[in-house]
Amino acid sequence: MKLNVLLPIAKGTEEIEAVVPIDLFRRSGIHVLVVGDSYTVECSNGVKIFPDIKFDMLKIEQDYSAIVLPGGLAAVEKLSQQDILIDILKKHNKFNKLIGAICAAPLILANNDLLPANAKITSHPSVKDKLFKFQHIEDKVVFYKNIITSPGAGTSFDFALAIIEQLRGKQFAQKVAKSILYS
Repeated sequence: MKLNVLLPIAKGTEEIEAVVPIDLFRRSGIHVLVVGDSYTVECSNGVKIFPDIKFDMLKIEQDYSAIVLPGGLAAVEKLSQQDILIDILKKHNKFNKLIGAICAAPLILANNDLLPANAKITSHPSVKDKLFKFQHIEDKVVFYKNIITSPGAGTSFDFALAIIEQLRGKQFAQKVAKSILYS
C-alpha cells in the first residue's frame, strides 16, 4: 500500500510546522496531499504555500496513512470549522489511524471529541490552559495511542521524524535524519 498523508493548512498556519513535515515525508517517499481553504495560503509569517487541492475537493471515502495538523492559532480556528476535515478526522480516529498535531493543533482534536479526557498530549504553551482536561507532558514528541503531539515550530523535525518512524520504521527515520544532518 502506498503511504499517503493529508496535511491541511489555512491562513495563519505556522509555516515551519507545515513545510518541515511536507519536506521530510516526501524525502521518505510518502505522498503528501496538502489541502487548503484557497489555492494560495498565507502563513503566519507571510510565507505563501500553494495547496494541491481545496477543502471542497476532499472526499470522506479517501483513506490516508496519517493526517498531520500543523499549528498556528488562527489557522487552527479555521481548520476546526472545516466540516469535511472533522468528518475525515473522526473516521480516521475511529480506525485508530495515525494523527499528528503540533503547536495549537491539539485543540482541533480536543474540540471535536477526538481525545479522551485522560489522553497524554503536549502543545504550545499558549494553549495549554485550553487543554486542561488532558495529561500535559513537557516533551518534544508525545505518543498516545494513535495520536502524536508536539509543542511547536522548534520541534517540527522531531515531530515529522516520529511520524516517519511510525509509518516507515525506525531505521528509515534514522536514515532520513542522517541525510539532512539532523542529530
